[in-house]
Amino acid sequence: MKTLTTTLIALTFTLATLPTMAGDLTAEREARTQRIEALSAQVTQLREIRSQSVEDKLKLARIQAEIRKERRQLDRLRDRAAALKKRG
Repeated sequence: MKTLTTTLIALTFTLATLPTMAGDLTAEREARTQRIEALSAQVTQLREIRSQSVEDKLKLARIQAEIRKERRQLDRLRDRAAALKKRG
């Protein structure tokens, strides 16, 4: 009888704590899901920032190349003008 009573008490205690445990597990799962979603959003934002940074660097490189090209053209024009001046 004592064993049966102990078993029933243990079973009652287990059944009483199951909803609490399930609630804790659900809360933990929800917290993990929210953390994963936050990390995913952060990764997306960092990728966009990196992408924009790369695009900005490419634009800057294009502008610098254009400036160098114009400088070379001006140097050639100056050289031609100087050569024409020497001739005559």
